[in-house]
Amino acid sequence: ARLVGFMNGVHLNKRKFIFFLFVISFMFRFAFSVNVILKTESAVSKLGYTSASDDGPTYDAQGKMLANDIGTLFRNGMITPSSWEPGYGIFLGVIYKIFGHNYFVVGFFQAILGALLVLFCFDIARRVFDYKTAIISSYLIALNQNLIFIFGTLHVEAVYIFLIYLSLWLLISAVDIRRPWVALFIAGLSLGFAVITRGVIILFPVFILLWMLGKSFGGSKVYSNPSKAFGIFSLGLMIIMITMCYINYLNV
Repeated sequence: ARLVGFMNGVHLNKRKFIFFLFVISFMFRFAFSVNVILKTESAVSKLGYTSASDDGPTYDAQGKMLANDIGTLFRNGMITPSSWEPGYGIFLGVIYKIFGHNYFVVGFFQAILGALLVLFCFDIARRVFDYKTAIISSYLIALNQNLIFIFGTLHVEAVYIFLIYLSLWLLISAVDIRRPWVALFIAGLSLGFAVITRGVIILFPVFILLWMLGKSFGGSKVYSNPSKAFGIFSLGLMIIMITMCYINYLNV
């Protein structure tokens, strides 16, 4: 009865629920990550943490190379967008550079990204549908076993999915942000980073343009001029894309 009363109180208070949602999402993901690390990196096991995912050894190698010398990105054809998207390798490289080659730190930061993803899902569902739907959908995302696994191991999707949801959340919430054009620009940057993390999302801006056109007919002030809104969004996206094209050019 006390637990039911506590949960009802949490659900009724938006701030408490957001905090509660973040904590449980983080705990599930980080606890799983720690469990995998301890089991695979123990003296008995010869597997290693990177073996928990198919491409883990490759991304780990990319991260170590970039941590030792960021110039590797410009010289080594293995980690350029034309052969292997460098986004996740850059993410690991930054962590390894600052904190050393420590899988617990990687698990910690990926757990934070996973918990933030749940919050983005909650707010998107709240804006598009209603508060009750947002609660249900956020629990489904927070307790999803596949997502817990992805964010608890070396998976490119841990960064890729987070960046997509960040971009979508900025696009949807821009109407309530004091500086919506900044939000649109950052949304473009975020999707650009998602593209260089996993290139299959490269055509997604077409659907965003169609969505903006639809919003312009719905009376939205931010999207009343869809060409301007999409232009600012595309500016952020193209900064990342042009940078990666230049890196490709240097590696020809």
